[in-house]
Amino acid sequence: MPLCGTGEVTERVMALLGLADPPRTSPADTTPVADLGAGTHDETVLSAVLDVAIRLTRADMGNILIRRDGALHLVASRGFDEPFLSQFERVADEGSACATAMASGQAVVVPDVTSSPIFAGTEALAVMVGARALAVHSTPMVDAEGRVFGVVSTHYHRTHRPEPGQLALMAILAGVCADALARADRTAS
Repeated sequence: MPLCGTGEVTERVMALLGLADPPRTSPADTTPVADLGAGTHDETVLSAVLDVAIRLTRADMGNILIRRDGALHLVASRGFDEPFLSQFERVADEGSACATAMASGQAVVVPDVTSSPIFAGTEALAVMVGARALAVHSTPMVDAEGRVFGVVSTHYHRTHRPEPGQLALMAILAGVCADALARADRTAS
């Protein structure tokens, strides 16, 4: 059972954050990547959350990874093609901002992937540069009980550091998403 429709969740999140004119999503803009499994996570809701994240941070691209079976799994993406989608389809180790955010439970800002120790010497660095993802901001989706459900990341075609207000709004957005995922999990149990 879906949590709610794309338009509804986008409007709710935008209203919560005090913003008007939610982004419009067309099916062509959505890149569903994986089956979310067991009906507990709604791809429509995650796509809407990603739309809002990209808008809030004025990003060029973005993706959401959900924690499952000890790893992060790519479930929604905007603006990426191969080999990025394959590289980040399943993330289980270090060498990415999303893995670092997941492990620490804290937001990770990488203003320049080419000079970041997170990406130094990794295959992911070449993939990021090839995808023109030169900066990334990854925010873990942590619910009210402190459980990390996944990570939402925004990416930029240029070196970039989000403004403090954008970081705060992303933390709120990620928390709202995590709480919705926690409710869905409780309902499914």
